Amino acid sequence: MNKKTGALILALGLISFSAMTTAEPRQGPWTPISQMCFLHNGTIYPTVAAAGEYKVVYGPYSGKCANSYHKFTVKAVGGLWLPLIVERLDGGTWREIRSNLYSPSEQFGAGTFRIIFNNKANPLPVRYQGTYSVPL
Repeated sequence: MNKKTGALILALGLISFSAMTTAEPRQGPWTPISQMCFLHNGTIYPTVAAAGEYKVVYGPYSGKCANSYHKFTVKAVGGLWLPLIVERLDGGTWREIRSNLYSPSEQFGAGTFRIIFNNKANPLPVRYQGTYSVPL
């Protein structure tokens, strides 16, 4: 193997390794794995919130990365955006930290969270689906 090929393989290896650590700005290739922040992406499959229900859409989940974004896109199956509530576990009690968020994408800090759809005032069930990206 010549020097140019070796340098190219090394550069590609470092680039692919550094892509894993982009969830948190101050991470680098030498950050211990126990301190790295990763994003977990997924799908919220079609589900129904019954009439009058306070429904957990996603969670609980724990994030240790204070500067990473929590992103949610949740729509009724008909295409309407749903207002969501973000709650944080605080001393064994769920406390609302943000409400009436449509497609939230914010830094909520570190902690344990859950995302809620409040269908209590609605006399009809709501079928919804969506996606999420949360720091772990």
